[in-house]
Amino acid sequence: MSKKLQVFISSTFTDLQEERQAAVEAVLKSGHIPAGMELFRSGDQSQKDTITKWIEESDVYLLILGGRYGSIEETTGKSYTHWEYDLAGELNKPRFAVVISSDSLQKKVKKAGKSVIEIENASKYENFKSNVLSKVSQFFEDTKDIQIAIMQTLNELTKDKNLYGWVSGKAVQSSEEYATLMLSYKKEIDKLTSENEKLKHLLQETVHKDRQIQTDPPEITDRLEKVLELLGASFISSYRGIGWEITSEESDGESEEEDGSDSSMINLQYPPSSYSPYYIFTPNKQFYQKLLIVKEITLEEFNETLSEIRVLIHSYKHAEGVPVHFVIAIPGDHGDLQDISDKFLMRAVKLEQITSEVELKIEIWDENVISYFEDNLGLTVSF
Repeated sequence: MSKKLQVFISSTFTDLQEERQAAVEAVLKSGHIPAGMELFRSGDQSQKDTITKWIEESDVYLLILGGRYGSIEETTGKSYTHWEYDLAGELNKPRFAVVISSDSLQKKVKKAGKSVIEIENASKYENFKSNVLSKVSQFFEDTKDIQIAIMQTLNELTKDKNLYGWVSGKAVQSSEEYATLMLSYKKEIDKLTSENEKLKHLLQETVHKDRQIQTDPPEITDRLEKVLELLGASFISSYRGIGWEITSEESDGESEEEDGSDSSMINLQYPPSSYSPYYIFTPNKQFYQKLLIVKEITLEEFNETLSEIRVLIHSYKHAEGVPVHFVIAIPGDHGDLQDISDKFLMRAVKLEQITSEVELKIEIWDENVISYFEDNLGLTVSF
């Protein structure tokens, strides 16, 4: 006997319309019934009542989690998506989730801007995401991943005798017909899996070729070196290590007297070999002003570089009185990366419980920033 499971599809809406459409198509292709927010009006108590009724009557709950937490339901303080997820759990509905991968989210940000990531309720989003990932869930790179996950999961859930689903009075089928139907689902899943693997392989080959082509240093290298030289940056070699002397007169940087000044020395871990550390001094060359830790990268290396900086932040979290500026130099125009870096740093500082005595910054030096330095340092010629 063929049964159709009703699948409640939950997600934020405007940022995941393509993903929701792919999910609906996968549910229908699997021979089941999709249900979701398209059926509801927003903004009042009747909406909650309607959602509750539909989840109660559904057999399965599916969550598509992107980069946003969603609008807040006032009585619980949770987003509607979060509330729906918890409600399905309270009703003992089988729940499974597909969660956007970091790479896929970055592509969305590049295409659609910051509207696809959570800013206002970032901590609530991260807590919800951690809870979801601790349960039945899979990451997705694209809509094909979503469809494969749905088809595979529903194929397994149809075998659950505790899920009655919807059965037509005319739908009594022989075991042979049922087996034929299941075989057709398996063929569809195999086809999607094969196509997905081919696309991923093609993407890997493309990235590999791009990296092979870029054998020479990016054109920003010479310009970066000139800017650092005119800023008075003094390279710190690895055999010396990184020492930072703090004196009582360092705050104003104007006294040339050494008598009576209190000083102490802080020793910091030398960064990995791909980074170049520099001292920047006060104008009179008497005191340290800040520590620059510079790395020149391509766009593909941005996420990996932030991960490396996260480890360095852990090492420098007790460096009170040492202004540490991580400089990521990157060819091209990438103003949006500064916002991403600022949010990344704020989260790292919060996780490490770093006090205000420790000054940490991440600076993106792209073409625009390098050009700004060149103009102000007299490296460009105007006619």
